[in-house]
Amino acid sequence: LLQRTHPVEKVFAASSGTISTHGTITNDFFTLYEQSAKPLVGQPLYITLDLSLESEVTPFVSWIVTTVIDSTGAALSYERLPLDWMKDKWTGPGNNLKDVMLIPEIPPQAKTITTYLWNMEKVPFIINNGTVKIYRIMP
Repeated sequence: LLQRTHPVEKVFAASSGTISTHGTITNDFFTLYEQSAKPLVGQPLYITLDLSLESEVTPFVSWIVTTVIDSTGAALSYERLPLDWMKDKWTGPGNNLKDVMLIPEIPPQAKTITTYLWNMEKVPFIINNGTVKIYRIMP
């Protein structure tokens, strides 16, 4: 791997605040963060995920997805983190999911950016504490 001669500069853009399911749920989709894409048009994004995620089901077949959609609902960008590929068991104290997603430059026709958990098998899970933070990647 090559190391950059200059580190990537990122500037804070937004945050979800505290995320919680408020108990165990079986929803197939759970929104972690959503906002208008307009203030971020033309910028690539760096998204940090910090979640306390628990499920008794092994493996927990779910993805964290960030999608950018236009006014017709068409996906302009779709990035995912397959949780069941990361590890089988999602239990334990503290924030056990810390990861990053990189989103390509947001196109001018983008309307909404949404980050959500897709619980493919609709099994019970809980998020006790979490945040999603959005950063603009500076050229």
